[in-house]
Amino acid sequence: MMRALARARRGSMAPVLALALPVLTAAVGFAIDGAFLQLARTRLQVAADAAAAAASRQLHTSSAAQAEAARVAALNLPTASHGMVVAESDVEPGRWDNSAGSFTPATSNLNAVRVTTRYASANGNAHRLLFGGILGLESMDLSASATALCPSNPTLSLIGSTLPQRTAVVTMGQACSPGSGMTGTCYFATPDGNPIVRVDNWNAAQIIITVRIVSPIRFAGTFTFTAPAAGQFWVVVPGVRMNSAASGAPVENIVFRLQSSLPVVPSNRINTTGTATYNNRFNTSPNLPGSALCATSAQAAASRLVG
Repeated sequence: MMRALARARRGSMAPVLALALPVLTAAVGFAIDGAFLQLARTRLQVAADAAAAAASRQLHTSSAAQAEAARVAALNLPTASHGMVVAESDVEPGRWDNSAGSFTPATSNLNAVRVTTRYASANGNAHRLLFGGILGLESMDLSASATALCPSNPTLSLIGSTLPQRTAVVTMGQACSPGSGMTGTCYFATPDGNPIVRVDNWNAAQIIITVRIVSPIRFAGTFTFTAPAAGQFWVVVPGVRMNSAASGAPVENIVFRLQSSLPVVPSNRINTTGTATYNNRFNTSPNLPGSALCATSAQAAASRLVG
């Protein structure tokens, strides 16, 4: 009888199944939760990418970038069903160092923005787990981030952020490039022959600067641009095209004078009497000299994700 009982196998799987069932249930539960976690992370990343790309085209002010990031994130993850995935502090304007591949938050001379999207307890929208309660874990905080470079401003670039003594228009000569066929001093110009002049901004905040072209008469008039902060800037002169002296055109001078600024700065901090002379001995370049700055919202057309 004892040998018969030892050889019997009927019903022997029931205890094994009873022991294995909780483990199998947990494994299936964790697999399901894992799949939903991955889906949630993917949704957050897509929303972060889209929000960063959109915000980078609104970096003329931090508030505009924050509002645009929140708006685009909500288009991808509606607030009614996903809660607030982008808070104001999750939108960080700053500067991207391409050589180092790194981003640093900043308040001026911006060229990039980092946006973080979140499912978080602090936002009241933490990701709910279906089976996490088995281990006492009912929800998880998830996040994703993206960094986008703003489109480069086609008419303005930064020479340096050192605070100048006055707001003024200046012309800066450089050694003529070897390919120009000229020697001595040349000035910067676009390939189309638009002069590029230096303008200094003493005011620490954003300011609209108006420059007058005094002569020659056919170019007489004014143009304005917005300096985003204090510093020295390269500015493309719109509406003026000159033929390069390197192509055989006669050397021609243009005389500039700073006319005004808005907001108005103290009279001892603005030079509206001096003039700056520029001529058509050109160093031409498809890109502005200096460090790239962000385009305004009206100029922005494309952005690039870098992180």
